Amino acid sequence: MIALRCGPTELDVVPDRGGGIARFAWHGKDVFRPAVPGDASPLALACFPLVPFSNRIAQGTFTAGGRHVRLPPNLPGGGHPHPLHGFGWQARWRLARHRPDGAHLVHEHHAGPWPWRYRAEQTLRLGADGYRHGLSLTNLGDTAMPAGLGLHPYFPKAEARLTATFDGFWETTADCLPVCWHPLDTMPDWLADGPIDTVFTGRTGDLVIDWPGRRLTMATAADLAFTVIYHPQGAPFFCVEPVSHMTDAINRAEPPEVTGLTWLQPGETWRTHIALRMTDTKDSPL
Repeated sequence: MIALRCGPTELDVVPDRGGGIARFAWHGKDVFRPAVPGDASPLALACFPLVPFSNRIAQGTFTAGGRHVRLPPNLPGGGHPHPLHGFGWQARWRLARHRPDGAHLVHEHHAGPWPWRYRAEQTLRLGADGYRHGLSLTNLGDTAMPAGLGLHPYFPKAEARLTATFDGFWETTADCLPVCWHPLDTMPDWLADGPIDTVFTGRTGDLVIDWPGRRLTMATAADLAFTVIYHPQGAPFFCVEPVSHMTDAINRAEPPEVTGLTWLQPGETWRTHIALRMTDTKDSPL
């Protein structure tokens, strides 16, 4: 575990476990749900990167550039037919650079069912009010590669309030594959009911989470225009995931401006980021 610190901001990083984060705290209070003790699964971490795609690919099959690809299921415990979250979250990342208030991690994919070679990188930079999470993806192959990026943080639900504005959402099947898009005219109380595991579109403004006395504002690059909200029934946590494309984008007939799917040419690098900023609200009327 790599412990990063900058004033009241604390970030514990575990390169060997998906390049994930075990703890993000501010003034001693957890912002992310801390890693579950004794559970080695990446799903038990506080946060992990999504690369080279987000969410699910239906049955793990798609065709790209005349090439048929089949990916095996990868959810721990089995029973789910759709591979999800990419490969970075289950890989060992190399700690390329490290200083007290920041780190640079690298994950390279060279062979396997995903036929493109790529390099993924994370750049974590702490400040007194939070941290900036940079993500990049480089196509090391010799043909165009479908690509997606995102972040999968878990948040403690107790006394939390999520503020987010979207223009619509994708209705899904029971196993979370998109069926049709619906406009969203009014925003619900996101954490009042569950379960929810849905991709929302057309985000306006930042993603804001309030707990008593403190606020997290997540400001993302424009290319992370989709948001997955995941809240299992009765769970003490929820996820708000800024991502670059809708679920199963590679298999959708809609154009890239609808699906968010990106294609990286050979040698091309794509860089994006999420800024996570904390503020003290104990004296605010809110």
